[in-house]
Amino acid sequence: MKPRNIIVGCILISIVLMMIVYDSNGKESKPQDTTPRIGVVRIRAVFKDCKKNNDHQKQLTAEQGRMIAELEKLSKGVEALKADLMTRKPGSSDHSNLMLQIMDKQAQLGSRKDFYQQQIVLKDQRWTEQLYKEILEIVGQVAKTKELDMVLAKEELDFPTASQTELMLAIRTHKLLYSADGLDITKDVVKLLNAEK
Repeated sequence: MKPRNIIVGCILISIVLMMIVYDSNGKESKPQDTTPRIGVVRIRAVFKDCKKNNDHQKQLTAEQGRMIAELEKLSKGVEALKADLMTRKPGSSDHSNLMLQIMDKQAQLGSRKDFYQQQIVLKDQRWTEQLYKEILEIVGQVAKTKELDMVLAKEELDFPTASQTELMLAIRTHKLLYSADGLDITKDVVKLLNAEK
């Protein structure tokens, strides 16, 4: 090989190496940090501190109060009919008619109670689903703002637990055992969630 070809080859190799070592700004490039940036959110705390959720719970409690008042009124009506039944002669047509009315009112009371219970459970489930979707969107927004690659749920355990079953369930489902305080973005999520109209 001619010395001139060797020199040109060395210069080309040097240029390629310099391009690899220096980026377009003329600064020395650093190896990319591939360590994922992680955040954590305490979901229970978000639900607890969310103004919208607190307002919803107050409305649900008021609605339950109205339902309970109506059920009590129906129950008192049944009790009044039972008291009237005691004044009637068993086997008489009045007694039989009152007995039918009592059974009808008791059936209405039972079905109304079941309906109200299912209605409250369904409303609360739909609300929780909707709010959880909002929380997930806001967690994504906060994560992007903070340039996080991943956000994990962190749940607090209340000790002592109410039962052995509750303790075992908590142990099985509690996956994040430790996180540094600096990773917690719960307050940021609550702040953004409460700022939404």
